[in-house]
Amino acid sequence: MPGGRPLPARRLYLILRTLLGFFTMLAFATYGLYVVREANLTPLELILVGTALEVSAFIFEVPTGVVADVYSRRLSVVLSVFFNAVAFVVMGAVASFTFVFLGSFIWGFSFTFRSGALEAWLADEIGEDEAARTYGLAQQLTLAGQLAGIPFGVAIATIDLQLPMVISGALFALLAIALGFVMGERGFSRAEVTGWSTVGRTAAAGVREVRGRPALVAIMAIAVIAGASSESLDRLNPLLLVEEVGLPGGAGANEALWFGLIQAGGLLGAIGLTRLAGRFTDPTRTRSLVWALVTLESALIVAMVFFGTATLFVIALGAYWITTWVRAAAEPLTLAWINRGLDPRSRATVLSLHGQSDALGQGVGGPVLGVVATLTTVRVALVTAGLLLLPALPIFARQLRSEEPAETEVES
Repeated sequence: MPGGRPLPARRLYLILRTLLGFFTMLAFATYGLYVVREANLTPLELILVGTALEVSAFIFEVPTGVVADVYSRRLSVVLSVFFNAVAFVVMGAVASFTFVFLGSFIWGFSFTFRSGALEAWLADEIGEDEAARTYGLAQQLTLAGQLAGIPFGVAIATIDLQLPMVISGALFALLAIALGFVMGERGFSRAEVTGWSTVGRTAAAGVREVRGRPALVAIMAIAVIAGASSESLDRLNPLLLVEEVGLPGGAGANEALWFGLIQAGGLLGAIGLTRLAGRFTDPTRTRSLVWALVTLESALIVAMVFFGTATLFVIALGAYWITTWVRAAAEPLTLAWINRGLDPRSRATVLSLHGQSDALGQGVGGPVLGVVATLTTVRVALVTAGLLLLPALPIFARQLRSEEPAETEVES
């Protein structure tokens, strides 16, 4: 990789998260309209597109995490951004199920290089506690970047619904080149001996760390449950809003504008709730993190059920926005919880195992709920997805009970 003048790690991380948000939303501001109106995907095809992404993530998540732990976090992040460019260009090249499916598979592959590696890189460069305090701000900046990308995505989509994907892919390619020059790596020490044996030992060390810590086992279980639930919400919400409830103002150009407004409202609320959750949560105390997460999870269950049963647009929109806000606010809190006390030598691998758990849930739950939507209705599938989250609540409760004695002892 080329050398250059590295930017300070925290500053670069925040800039990168902002740009990733902007470029992604540029492509996805009208994605729902693209796949429903232009590519004409059926409910089952929409789910299968998501399944392609999640199966790819499940297959490659841990191997790419191990690469980040053994060879280089920096290289892993740059490769992620490059393959992200390829994925978006493929998805937008031809408006068909085949190209959207293939692009989604490549996108899942690209994400695995960044999943775990980027957060592990930051923790190595600035320290675990400082990184935990940075995740919340980074999430807000990611959402702000996404918000900024909406008007550009909508404006480009009014010309051609395929263009936002292609242009976003080109911007990701330029970003990958730039990272090669400005991203340093001083806190990471490459394994002295590399090869398949080192890769295998690193993967095994990550698995042992998860199995040896009940909190990590609980986090992985919750990720599987969340993944099984979220896939149908991510893929079927355009069908509910467009076909079942209906967007105000009719068809045509107004639909692109409405999708932009829906995304904007979701992001504005997500920024606010993420900031609020960060203000009332101590990221260095596990009990505080778990309480915040169980509160958000409960709100998500209620919102998803309301969304699936809504017949009025205003109710469906409000419920959908709440699901967006809650999921965004939970992400940095989950990252902070996972990162507590991880061994730096297997940090990216453990974080990748969390991503793999989520992908497993989505890869299994998505097709099942796609079949449910096909045999019954989209509404039944979405309500079922909300109820699937219920088993996560007793897992959270058990973690609260297990953390209480230890933290009480520390305080005394």
